[in-house]
Amino acid sequence: MGTADRAGSLGAEECRALASAYARFARDPVIYALAVRSQYDGAFADGLDTREMAENATREPQAAAQVIGEMLRLCWQQECFTKPIVSLMDGPVEGGGPGVSLYGTHRVAGERYRFATSATSFGLVPMGGVGHVLVRLANSVGIYLALTGRGIGRGDALRHGLLTHCIEACHFDAIEARLADADPVDPLVDGLHAAPSDAPLAEHEPAIARCFSADTVEEIVGRLDRESGAWARQVAADLRTRSPLALKVSLDLLKRARGLDLRAYLILEHGALAYLVARPDVQQATLHRGGGESVSWEPSSLAGVTDGLRATVFEWQAEPNLTLRARADMQAPA
Repeated sequence: MGTADRAGSLGAEECRALASAYARFARDPVIYALAVRSQYDGAFADGLDTREMAENATREPQAAAQVIGEMLRLCWQQECFTKPIVSLMDGPVEGGGPGVSLYGTHRVAGERYRFATSATSFGLVPMGGVGHVLVRLANSVGIYLALTGRGIGRGDALRHGLLTHCIEACHFDAIEARLADADPVDPLVDGLHAAPSDAPLAEHEPAIARCFSADTVEEIVGRLDRESGAWARQVAADLRTRSPLALKVSLDLLKRARGLDLRAYLILEHGALAYLVARPDVQQATLHRGGGESVSWEPSSLAGVTDGLRATVFEWQAEPNLTLRARADMQAPA
């Protein structure tokens, strides 16, 4: 069994190291399964180091595109990995962090698990290919999560397929030990799984389906405004603090994801992220970790985000461009 340990943010160096490890593990006949677990108690990962990405963008846009590309190549490598990957997560899985776990065969959450993707509060789009997964969730829940950045616990994540198992974190050491002995994965984790009784998002899913199925961000906000109750008012208020451009581009990106395989989607996401991180307002939000109301977004309103600007995000060519090998080539013998 191989174990890749990292909590917090992943920089380009860490992504390259993990990618190298995956390539080595994939062709090692001694390794039966891969466990991915943080070395830090109470945390899993918040994905790409957006501060590193923004700092690179202030100096040289090409450097930022390279950092983003390293993360997305890692995501594709995980997707193409042919051995079992058991992600043991106990703590926040945020930002691009889901990209480190969503492609595993067994996604196991401890009691402190929390999923969120807060990209729009920093003027960015969801990272790590997570949009390709979110857009396929029932009741427009994935669009709600992508645009608002609100988090969910393991009960709701399990219901929507973001997790495969919920197991108390006190069992994680034993799971690793038994995997090291090449015990079959399914009987091991199935026997420890216990579905949580709480799934608080379910209460709001009818409203989420009504509001977030709209074709435009303006209509989503309008529908929320017409809903009764404090929950809808607060969600609408949250959206009004997010980057208008990021909201619209994120919705565009998720819509496009419906017709793309993951490889094509990651390439599209790379270009959008590389464009957005070069913008001064995004750099302000990312470098100062402010986001939301502390940033003067440009454009400042949804109405100011023209169709031409949205098109520019997807037509702009990132340098260097992201290239990903075909799945068959990734899985070919060495």
